[in-house]
Amino acid sequence: MVLSSYVLSTFFEFRTANAVGYFTKVGEQQVEHEPRTFAIGDFTGDGRQDLVAADFQKDGLRMFKNTGNGSTYGDSVTVVTNLSPRYDAIAPIQFLEDTTQFRVPMTGITPGLGEEQLVRVVVHSTDSPDLLPVPQFIMSADQTSGEFILLPKPAASGFVTVWFYLEDSGDDGDFETWQDNGYTSWQQLKIDVTPIRAKLWTPSGPTQEQRPFFAWTDVPGAYEFRIWITNSSTGAHPQVLTTSLVTAWQPEQDLGIGKFDVWIQAVKADGTRLPWSLKSSFEINTGVFIDPLPARIANARPTVNWAPVPGADAYEVYVSNLSTGQTGVIREFVTTNKWTPAQDMDLSKYRIWARAVIRGKYNARWSGSRDFTVCNPPVPVGPSVFATVQRPEFKWGAVSGASTYGFQLRNTVTGKVVVDVRGLTTPQFTPAGPIPFGKYRWWAIAESATGIRSDWS
Repeated sequence: MVLSSYVLSTFFEFRTANAVGYFTKVGEQQVEHEPRTFAIGDFTGDGRQDLVAADFQKDGLRMFKNTGNGSTYGDSVTVVTNLSPRYDAIAPIQFLEDTTQFRVPMTGITPGLGEEQLVRVVVHSTDSPDLLPVPQFIMSADQTSGEFILLPKPAASGFVTVWFYLEDSGDDGDFETWQDNGYTSWQQLKIDVTPIRAKLWTPSGPTQEQRPFFAWTDVPGAYEFRIWITNSSTGAHPQVLTTSLVTAWQPEQDLGIGKFDVWIQAVKADGTRLPWSLKSSFEINTGVFIDPLPARIANARPTVNWAPVPGADAYEVYVSNLSTGQTGVIREFVTTNKWTPAQDMDLSKYRIWARAVIRGKYNARWSGSRDFTVCNPPVPVGPSVFATVQRPEFKWGAVSGASTYGFQLRNTVTGKVVVDVRGLTTPQFTPAGPIPFGKYRWWAIAESATGIRSDWS
């Protein structure tokens, strides 16, 4: 005997002279529901071996009487009732997006062959509640049919599965005493909500790409797609209005920085325009790339350059002083892609950032930082060519941010350093004694309180 869904197959074994056996199928018996086990015995008292099969879920038994011809069994007899409930197969379910209500009929409902018990449909869950909430089921008065009431969400499409089961009340007619109730296994409604709107896949969120790649889902029956893009930061509405024969598009020109909204519309071959997609948003926040800077800049007003960013009407510059630990010592806007401080910068090490902006409407991402040290040397004032006294007063221009200065005097003929002094608090020096007549060269250097030294003059 072999058990399978709804079928009990009977085999006989034959043996040959060399004792090699094989089985031959001689009959099949239809049983109630996925037979779990069977038994052989004389259940009618006629001396013949009969069959009894038990179904998978319930205590129903079906007996098959031996006909006596050695190979087949007669009609079955239901020995114990309370069989599993059943219903007719439900056809595939498909409807269009934006359908407000869809009814799915369920027919052929029965508590089991020949039984008279109450039945109910329990709808358990849906695997996509954002597309379709758990449906309601309405049973007919005679409990032989009913319908699922589907209320899909608007502007939503895709595949969704609804899980449910059919239950009878058992012999006692009480659903709450579940031990004698009959159940189907978990059943599924497979539902296809066909889209009439495209859904944008990319871009989404922020991107630095000025010409981002656009891609969206297909719509059945679409011949082409219209693309509408607005820049809410500049008020351009639309900034782009174009078409594509495929589900992708990439601009040929830079879009600029800002916050963008995009809609996609499918168009059929006959020109029928389907609904616009829901709004999708993204932003282009292209960062500034500051040109490399030398580690030391001998200029109190250095110029910092960067490549222009499309769509920017200004740039914000932010500078911190790494030597003193002060952040935001400079924060200002410029309208060109370069910056020069309006005043001398102190003798210090700095870190600078810049970002493109649409003034008062949108700020793109900050650039990577660049570090540099302002180390402009003192500018000599005099003497410059001749000194008529042997104790000349040496002077140089003050350096912003300097706390002390150094001075050095060298005889250019002998190469001997005549004076080398540090810690001067003013930008000048007068020798304590007379300097021998001769040819000399002198230098000055500045130093900040944090130890940053300028270049020699």
